[in-house]
Amino acid sequence: MTRISLFFFSLLLLFSSCSSSKKITGQIENQGYIQAVFPENTKNVDASTAYSETSAVAFFDNQFLFANDKQTLDYSPVFEVEFDEKYNTKSSKEVKNNIFKTAVKYEDFAVNPSGNEIFLITGFDRITEKSDKKDKYNTLFFWTKSNPAPQLVLFEANTKATSSVSLRSTFLQKLQVKYFKIEGLAVLPGNKILFGIREAGASYADFQYSLKILETNYSFDKNGQIIISNDFSLFYEFDTKNTKINETLGISSLEYNSKNKSLYILTSYESENEEIGAYLWKLKIEPKLKKKPQLLYNKDKKVLQFKHKAEGMTFINEKEMLIICDDDQLIQLEGEKRRKSNQAYYYYIKLDLR
Repeated sequence: MTRISLFFFSLLLLFSSCSSSKKITGQIENQGYIQAVFPENTKNVDASTAYSETSAVAFFDNQFLFANDKQTLDYSPVFEVEFDEKYNTKSSKEVKNNIFKTAVKYEDFAVNPSGNEIFLITGFDRITEKSDKKDKYNTLFFWTKSNPAPQLVLFEANTKATSSVSLRSTFLQKLQVKYFKIEGLAVLPGNKILFGIREAGASYADFQYSLKILETNYSFDKNGQIIISNDFSLFYEFDTKNTKINETLGISSLEYNSKNKSLYILTSYESENEEIGAYLWKLKIEPKLKKKPQLLYNKDKKVLQFKHKAEGMTFINEKEMLIICDDDQLIQLEGEKRRKSNQAYYYYIKLDLR
């Protein structure tokens, strides 16, 4: 081989290496069903059949917490699931705290980078004018390892508040819409909190799917009450143009990884003909916020696509993640076994942290 040929061959190898390094990988190591604490044929508060529409998951204080977005008659919407060492499910247990029954439509947990604080948010997508009937759809809870009693997150301390509905006006003002829905939540270093907006528009029936993330900060007053700042700003927004994604996506969960200082964005899609699925993205935010997130691929260099409607995610450690799916009332995907009404699909993922 001549020196010139060797030179060009070396350049080709270098180019191939650089191209392949751009693909961030995640691999599904295990998947299956978790079982909610309520038995089959349980009824919701509105007397309809209860399904495990599990939208949120968190690994907090060495426990896996899950939250349903519907209220059943006799069971808490928040529960724990125990897994074995290979992440097969073993058992589930109800988290018996009546305060969790005061809110409806839970969408995401968020654990702070140090792992000692946790938030749980509802969708903030419903309100009744001149009535507090739907205030419970507008709730943000906070608690810690040392103080596990959940408290409401508000702009100012208010012992009479029964929800976080007072936050709505600031969201509406910043988004400049009449309707929105939150499905993502994450906490960054420095007490910064992020809200992932899944839907925004004129109304519940007239909206567009959103890939927009808002940010603000939180602090604590002298009594230890959490206070959130009303100074909201746009943290990030992206689109899927010039990618391999054809579906219309909305944010379904956010999670910060302190090891590689990146925000992971879970996006999902759903259609009227019951086509569902999800994709996972990584956004480098330190030392500088990247312009575009990176779509995750599997080890076969194919886009990491989830067949189920992945709705919540949590880091077990910096390289392992659990994702929970909310397939609504869809009980069987093509080629898969029929799920029970009290089951929800999950994925156990291992990540490449490049």
